[in-house]
Amino acid sequence: MRLPPFLFLLALLTGCGSDAPAVVATYDVRGVYVGPQYNGQAAVIQHEAIPGFMEAMQMTFRLADAASLAEVPVGAKIRFELVVTETSSFIQNIQPLPDSTVLDLEALHPENLHLENPDLEE
Repeated sequence: MRLPPFLFLLALLTGCGSDAPAVVATYDVRGVYVGPQYNGQAAVIQHEAIPGFMEAMQMTFRLADAASLAEVPVGAKIRFELVVTETSSFIQNIQPLPDSTVLDLEALHPENLHLENPDLEE
């Protein structure tokens, strides 16, 4: 049975009843894994600038999957997808980069250190 075009369009626009917040943007980001935080629910990462979104800095990111960094050593260079929704953000699709990868990381200044994330409980 085919849906009439207007019902199909309505289903697409309403997200088919999903309660998940709408994704506002996604960004491909590179950085260095500094270590786990919040019992492995989050990761501290020193990352390159995200054009049009934020400067290079070290901050805590919530993980979509806590096991995604299980095999990644502290200090490893990584690439990941930052997903920003209407109400929060998280990272996913974490992949190690070759050690020879050159990252454009600015010197850390106190104003670029963000280690707290109100979405997580310690």
